[in-house]
Amino acid sequence: METRAETLMRWLAGATLAAMIAAVFIGGRIPGINSYFPAPWDKLLHLTAYGVAALLLTIVLRGRRPWLVLLAVMAAGFADEFHQAFIPGRHAGLDDILANFVGAGMVCFGSLVSAVTAKAAQQTEARRSG
Repeated sequence: METRAETLMRWLAGATLAAMIAAVFIGGRIPGINSYFPAPWDKLLHLTAYGVAALLLTIVLRGRRPWLVLLAVMAAGFADEFHQAFIPGRHAGLDDILANFVGAGMVCFGSLVSAVTAKAAQQTEARRSG
């Protein structure tokens, strides 16, 4: 059974994720916004932002289905790049998509490793006590 604090944490993570996605799409429409983060720092920003998005979605989904987290975050990344292609002064780039994937992928991989480790620990404990 989920505690009230856990439920609140999941709702806050979801609200923060929604705000982040809105900020990416709304802020991305500002002409010249890409000049604030010149290469290669823009890739670090992509990696960090999409890693945080994956972490927030992982919290919302209670650490379950890391593949779905990766798929959803990458869908948002593709949508952002597609959106940028139609904004004057902006461009869509595969390098940005790769940075998004690396950021989200690291979080999803960590979530998967954590789940496997926790399951192994439970099985070990069950064998000791059984």
